[in-house]
Amino acid sequence: MGESLVHSHECQRVKIGGRADLIHLIKRIPTQFAVGYDIQSVELDERKRYIEVKTTISSKPLHFNKVHLTPNEWNTASTLKDRYYVYRLMISKTEKKLFLIQDPVGLYKKDLIEMVPKDGADITFSTNKAEIGNFEELLTWVD
Repeated sequence: MGESLVHSHECQRVKIGGRADLIHLIKRIPTQFAVGYDIQSVELDERKRYIEVKTTISSKPLHFNKVHLTPNEWNTASTLKDRYYVYRLMISKTEKKLFLIQDPVGLYKKDLIEMVPKDGADITFSTNKAEIGNFEELLTWVD
């Protein structure tokens, strides 16, 4: 569900940015391909954006600022650097929160986020520091 919402968000982001001609480049990647990200998207200047979606759906308060990346996801993030994003999505009965983290490995190397190696990487981050990432409104597709 989270990947579908983020795919729609990305299509709308590109459309709002005046580049509806690029929407066909935004693709969900089937899990069996194990490429280390869920969605291949595009920047408005046509550079690629690779997105790993981490979604939690709950009616109870949760730790929003923690995610787990598999070894493959962490290695892919290391290779793709600032082209790699983690989209942290939380959906509850009352709200949807989307937080974007660009280049998690780079942020870890700069001591801006915490990472514990645990069959990949357990990442803890602060949503109060602009250099770590930013909240975005979850966009929904509008024709």
